[in-house]
Amino acid sequence: MTTGCVETTYVPYKDGKDEGETLPFAPRKVAFEIGRDFYVDMQNSVCVMSPVARENQRRYARLVEGELTRSLRGKINRVVGSTERRVAARNLALTGDLNSPENRQLLSRHLDCDAIVLSEIAGGPTNLLVWSQISMTVDVRMERASDGKLLWRAKNETSRSDGGWPLTPLSIVTNGFAAARFSADEANVTASLIADAVRKMVDKTLPDVRRFHTARRPRPCRHPVQDEPDMDARDHKIGSSAGKENFGHGPGV
Repeated sequence: MTTGCVETTYVPYKDGKDEGETLPFAPRKVAFEIGRDFYVDMQNSVCVMSPVARENQRRYARLVEGELTRSLRGKINRVVGSTERRVAARNLALTGDLNSPENRQLLSRHLDCDAIVLSEIAGGPTNLLVWSQISMTVDVRMERASDGKLLWRAKNETSRSDGGWPLTPLSIVTNGFAAARFSADEANVTASLIADAVRKMVDKTLPDVRRFHTARRPRPCRHPVQDEPDMDARDHKIGSSAGKENFGHGPGV
């Protein structure tokens, strides 16, 4: 009994946790908010920071960071990922927590980024005899690099599970087998769960600012105004010599 295909609803962002949200068949909710300053500057470049996570969740942090970088590149023209960020931190000789406000401002100025993307994750596997679950909470926040003003944030609490209640002797065997198989595939399930959680947040709730910046670019004129007299003279010359070169299909042909 896999509980992965549950309808997702999108609600306004709010702190805290809805009661009953972690039940196996509870509707999946993505909470989000677009800050009032988002449309003021329409950020054209962002730097993705390493997610905040506990020590036993660092493997999830790398997955979240990679998925955030990939998804944001579909919405924003320039996205600085982990490799470019680490090189910049090394060049600046930054020490300590790169997520501190001081280091974030130094990085954003060095990388010429308009905004910083922060994230925090929680969750992990729960394995019982006849039921296994992987739950994940991903909380993402985009701040303006210059002053830390909120631009966009989203939070997704989701899970997948397999197995069920041991109601009969046969169900004990079948659910135990399903739970063991689910637990053995934890790495692949977690990667798929994180990718789906990030995609639903970024693709569905973050406006595409690439269209705005593309619309602002001046379109080149195919026929500059200063060339129009030359084109008219050329057309007149061609029209006067058309009969001589038999380009037409008039009576002289």
